[in-house]
Amino acid sequence: MDELCADFPWLTAGATPLERLSPTRTRWWTFAGLKANATLADHLSAAGSLVASRDNLSLTFETASGVLSLQEHLPTPAVPKPCVPPAWRRTPWSP
Repeated sequence: MDELCADFPWLTAGATPLERLSPTRTRWWTFAGLKANATLADHLSAAGSLVASRDNLSLTFETASGVLSLQEHLPTPAVPKPCVPPAWRRTPWSP
């Protein structure tokens, strides 16, 4: 992974940048892997985005698909619920 990161010095932690390839194409660098990017491409295509290609590192869109509106087509991340062991839920003073 360090070698991969060295190939992309413009990356910042916690971000997935968009790169304008031409006036009509934009690449979204997800670094999510082929299976995840294929799933994203299917989901976004079903929502109306024009996904031109996907690979291990990115998705490429036709700009006409409204790249800036991609977020409205992505599922909302689930908020993790704390895991509380059963023994901690009951105390001698709890009802």
